[in-house]
Amino acid sequence: MKNLLSMLLVFSFLCTIGCEDDEATTSDTVVGVWNMISITILSDGNTMNIDAGSDYSMVMTFNEDGTYSNQGVMDGESHSESGTWSTSGNTLTTIFDDEGETITDVWDYTLSGSSLSITITDTDEEGTFTITYNFTKG
Repeated sequence: MKNLLSMLLVFSFLCTIGCEDDEATTSDTVVGVWNMISITILSDGNTMNIDAGSDYSMVMTFNEDGTYSNQGVMDGESHSESGTWSTSGNTLTTIFDDEGETITDVWDYTLSGSSLSITITDTDEEGTFTITYNFTKG
């Protein structure tokens, strides 16, 4: 009887320390600093891949408080922006101010380990195009 009681006590103790509080893991997995490694552009059935380098680079930082910033170089020109972000399912929404105009971008995103891809489809005077930015966590 004493052995049974001891085993039950040990089992209860192991269950207690082995079970984590699910609420303790509420931070979103996109939180952190992400370094762009490439861009893929799909337009009219044509695909263009661009590796990060001196003419194309971006660092995105997603903060736990729902703010973000990105800075880098696109097509040889410096850029930076900051605003707020949120996720729902596989959708990432960013909101920022561009010369007094509020811009909301809705991205599809995928996470796999330390890799993040964000994709947006848009239309301009030349047609519909899809841009995917690929990042690694830095």
